[in-house]
Amino acid sequence: MRVVAKLTLAFIVCTSTILAINGFLRIEREVAVFEADRTRDHRLMGFALGEAIAAVWRSDGEAPALAVLAHVNTPDARIHIRWIWLDDLDAMPHPPLDPKELRYAPDGVPRSVVGPNDAGVETRYTYVPLKVGAPRGGALELSESLDSQHRFVRRTILDTILTTAMLAVAAAVHSSLLGVWIVGRPMKRLTDKARRTGQGDFSGPLLMRQNDELALLAREMNMMCEQLVLAHERVDTAIAARIAAIEQLRHADRLMTVGKLASGIAHELGTP
Repeated sequence: MRVVAKLTLAFIVCTSTILAINGFLRIEREVAVFEADRTRDHRLMGFALGEAIAAVWRSDGEAPALAVLAHVNTPDARIHIRWIWLDDLDAMPHPPLDPKELRYAPDGVPRSVVGPNDAGVETRYTYVPLKVGAPRGGALELSESLDSQHRFVRRTILDTILTTAMLAVAAAVHSSLLGVWIVGRPMKRLTDKARRTGQGDFSGPLLMRQNDELALLAREMNMMCEQLVLAHERVDTAIAARIAAIEQLRHADRLMTVGKLASGIAHELGTP
């Protein structure tokens, strides 16, 4: 049964390792897809809004341009958009992006970065610098929380753990049952046969229905028992022959002793 336990443990470890690696690779792949999609959406939206805001700003002024953002920025929107001035970004203690990069960046070219927001939640920021003729430099800021991505990662990790646990339990049950049926029972019969052989009982050949290494071992043990029986018979025959020879020698020795005694008596009788 120890062999079955070792095989079961090895199977569980192998299965769990494969599932863990698969889960890790799946998370990495999905996170990369998430990041690529978010970056592409931010850049496309920032470029399109930047062109529209710049056109309205140049034709109608600052207030109508910022009013466009008020219509775009709905409360249930996944991406929050606002207009920021670069000097306000300079005043932040920990700005997501260095204001110098925006100040000297090409007009309308989005720049994305990941950093914590005011509440400490990891957020993706995309800045679109716009030169609209104002004395202060400004840019569109698109921000999106990465909570959904983190929730997906946690859910995937939990799903992988649960799947691994269920497969481990199923593998343990099935491998234990199959191990007892395929390995445990034949090994017990082989052990009993070896014990009886060690005690000198060579009778009762061990027959196994399966056609595997254990059945081959059983056949070899049966042949060994047959050879031991033949060896015992040869030994018994040799011992019997020796005993018979010894008895003949003893009989001959007694006859020789009787002959010597008779010869001595005859000599004594013939010599007064």
